[in-house]
Amino acid sequence: MTTSRVVHTLTELLDTIESVAEKQERVSIDDVLDAVGRRSFGPVVMLIGLFLVVPGLSDIPSVPTIMGVLLVTMVAQLALHRESIWLPRWLLRRSVKDKHLQTTLRWARKPAVIIDRVSSARLRSLVQNRFTRYFSALLCVGFALATPAMEVVPLSANVAGLSIFLLGLALTTVDGLILLLALTVYLSTVALVVFALV
Repeated sequence: MTTSRVVHTLTELLDTIESVAEKQERVSIDDVLDAVGRRSFGPVVMLIGLFLVVPGLSDIPSVPTIMGVLLVTMVAQLALHRESIWLPRWLLRRSVKDKHLQTTLRWARKPAVIIDRVSSARLRSLVQNRFTRYFSALLCVGFALATPAMEVVPLSANVAGLSIFLLGLALTTVDGLILLLALTVYLSTVALVVFALV
């Protein structure tokens, strides 16, 4: 089992996942949780959003749907105040090839430096409250319900992934301003999907 490390920034998250990817040809969800820590709801939500927003993984068929199921299962536990993440064995066994993961990590390196500079602990009361837990759960459930449409609407999974990424970043850095930005991007995603399907 991989020893987990505390993650406070996006760069630290990328370093942690890269250390896992370098050791094996396929990386499973179970491997990621072992590395990041099963109490790390924020970093895991941030990582799921990153996988969806960065070109590569999000373009693989069924990946948006799997990420949606993962989000609902995990964030429901956040809303219920569970101290650690539990996922069914079949979901933990889902994996991606090392080359796909490495492509995503390389693409995210430069933006990560900028994101880490602009994010900080501010407007903490917007993040550290019961409402935010429920809001996070509802946002992720809404994402999961929309994943079938995102499979056919170009760029919708990427934009939705950005909102999920920002949510995870807000939870990780306790940044209320980024939480508000996540909500704005999420509503933009809803508008994009509705417009494309009407």
